[in-house]
Amino acid sequence: MKNKTVKPAQLITLTQALKEGNSSANQTIKGRFIGQHVYTCATGLVEYILSKGYEDRNAPFCLDDVENMYTNTEKQVKYIIDEQSTEDFAAHIEDEDGDTIWSIDAEGAQKLTEAGLVADFSDDQCVTDYLRSIKVISEYDTVVNADDDFETEPQEIYEYWIVSEYLYNKLKEYGQPVVTDGNLEIWGRTCSGQAILLDYVITKICANMEILEGQANSWA
Repeated sequence: MKNKTVKPAQLITLTQALKEGNSSANQTIKGRFIGQHVYTCATGLVEYILSKGYEDRNAPFCLDDVENMYTNTEKQVKYIIDEQSTEDFAAHIEDEDGDTIWSIDAEGAQKLTEAGLVADFSDDQCVTDYLRSIKVISEYDTVVNADDDFETEPQEIYEYWIVSEYLYNKLKEYGQPVVTDGNLEIWGRTCSGQAILLDYVITKICANMEILEGQANSWA
């Protein structure tokens, strides 16, 4: 009698993991993660330090030391013309991180113009309409003038938590407000009224660690 081959369970995708991030099993996993990396609430202490940060030189930190305090108000991109002349025309779309998400050269611009898809490449609105039509940017994205800075606004912090160095670095990577005095790592939590394990940033961190149910390193 031949032995049956047992096929390994198929791993779920990152998208599926994020979608199912608050299942009962995943809440248990994220609860364990929080237990290891979130130490204690320090809202009163941190707010007091911040209130004294500018007037007391011995204060451990001030508001200017909080990283990721400011964030883009919405998804923004810049349309930048690199070369204006018809023969050597070149332009590109750049995101908030400085990465090029679309570019075009003189030949490509000529084809689009002849096809009636972009009437004038010097007109931001013409280019924006075309890029929305081909889904390079969405109807909700804002095109910022090439000479302007991306608009930002301060994140609203509701609570401060002392966390592990590992979680501190992950939160910083994901754009969460963080600050340290060199000894303690502190997270400025931008939501409140729910268990920390339900915060979407925690789901994203755990999903990218692949520790959720059905992932390669699952803690289930």
